[in-house]
Amino acid sequence: MENANVSEFIETITYSEAYVLFHEKVYFFDGPSIVNGEECCRFQVYWFERIAEGRIRAHLVYEVAAQNPVSCINAFLKAKIWEGKSFFDVEQEMRWINDEMDVE
Repeated sequence: MENANVSEFIETITYSEAYVLFHEKVYFFDGPSIVNGEECCRFQVYWFERIAEGRIRAHLVYEVAAQNPVSCINAFLKAKIWEGKSFFDVEQEMRWINDEMDVE
């Protein structure tokens, strides 16, 4: 992963949010959050489509609910959502960025 250590990135998305650039698309990792006061967490990944200057549309790519943040992330790491591959199969092609506008 460009701009990051993979372990640091995984730690970040376990408890917070992050953005990556992968194959010219910006992806937003919405860190695990409690679902309506229930005893489970939800983790989501979106890709952002720029539809006009300063405007984006979010497309849900992946969603999982689990007992805790670590379980959410473990499920995500195994999911084959990156062109039929898992996160570890493609992480070397990703660049950690500051936000959806941080694209050269």
